[in-house]
Amino acid sequence: MDISAVLPALMTNLFGALEKPESEENQYIMRCIMRALQIAEISPEVASPCITGLTTILNRVCENPKNPVFNHFLFEAVATLVRRACEKNPSLVPAFETCLLPSLQMILAKEVSEFFPYAFQLLAQLVDLNRPPVPPHYMQIFDILLTPDLWDKSANVPALVRLLQSFLQQAPNELNRDGRLRNVLGIFVKLVKKPSTEEQGFHVLYQLSRALVWVPNLKTITGYTEVKLSAVASTKLLCESPLLLDPAAEELWSKLLDSIVTLLSQPEEARVEDEPEIHCYAVVKLLACKQPKRVGGSTMETSQVESSKGGGVQLVYGVVHSTVGVFYTFEDGWRRKTNGKSNAKPELR
Repeated sequence: MDISAVLPALMTNLFGALEKPESEENQYIMRCIMRALQIAEISPEVASPCITGLTTILNRVCENPKNPVFNHFLFEAVATLVRRACEKNPSLVPAFETCLLPSLQMILAKEVSEFFPYAFQLLAQLVDLNRPPVPPHYMQIFDILLTPDLWDKSANVPALVRLLQSFLQQAPNELNRDGRLRNVLGIFVKLVKKPSTEEQGFHVLYQLSRALVWVPNLKTITGYTEVKLSAVASTKLLCESPLLLDPAAEELWSKLLDSIVTLLSQPEEARVEDEPEIHCYAVVKLLACKQPKRVGGSTMETSQVESSKGGGVQLVYGVVHSTVGVFYTFEDGWRRKTNGKSNAKPELR
C-alpha cells in the first residue's frame, strides 16, 4: 500500500502525539513511525523534519534511558530513515550528519552504554555514505574506535566490528598513519582469544584483505614484533577463515599465501628493497590446506618447502606471537585430485 500521499500529515500527527505528557515514550507510536518509514517513499521534504524530530527525541532519552522497547524502535526508525533517504538522495547526507553526529558523540562522551551498539551501527551507516577521503571528524571517531578497552564488552563487539569494517573500506590509506594498523591487529588478537568473538576477529582481517591494504603491504612489514604479529594473524586468516576458504576467494587466498611465504622466508633487506617475485599460483595448485595443529612454542619462526617421498608437496611453516602463545604447523595444502579433472578447494580437516 502506497502511503506517500499522506506521509507528511501522518508524520506530523505522530510526532505531535509524542509531545503529549503521557505519550513521550509511547512505544506503539514510535513503532508506527518506524513502519511508515520502512514502506513509504521518502522525499527530502519529509526526510528533513523527520530526522530533526527523531534527533530531538534521541537527545531527550539519552538523559534518562528508561524504556528499552521505545529506544529500540527509535534507533530502528533513525537507521531506516538514513538508509532509505540518503541512499536515494546523497545530497541529504550533510544535513543528516549535522543532526546526528552531535547526538552520537554525546552518547560516547557521556558513556550511555546501553546505546553504544546502536550508535556504532549508525556511525557505520554514515561512514559508508561518505566517499573517500573520509572527513576529519570521522577519523577522530576512528581513533576512539581503536581504544582496546572499548572492546572488552562482548555485547558491543558486533557493532564495533561493523563500524571498523566501514572505516577499513572507506579509509584504507589511513591505516598507515599513527600506528593504526598495529592497533587493528591488536584488536584481532583480542577477539580471537575468546570463542564468543573469534568469528568477529576474522571479519576484521577479511576486510583488511578486501581493502587491499593487508595483502600488498604484508611483504614489506619490518620489525621483529611486527613480523610475528602479522604472520600469526595472516596464517590464522588463511587457514581458518570460512570467508577466505570460499571458492570465490581463490585468487585472494593465493596472494595471501604468497605474501606469508615471502614474509617468513626472505630476509628483511631482500623483502623491502628487492621484493622478488614468487610464482605462488603454481605452488598453490600443488598444496591443500590442512587444519593447523597447536603444538606449543614461544619464539620460533621458520619456513620451508620440501617434497615428500610420494611426490607430494608439503608446506610447513610456523609463526608464534607471545600474546597468542601457539605454534602452528601447516601441511598438505591445495593437493591436486588424482583424476586430474578438477582441483580440490582447501578445507579444514
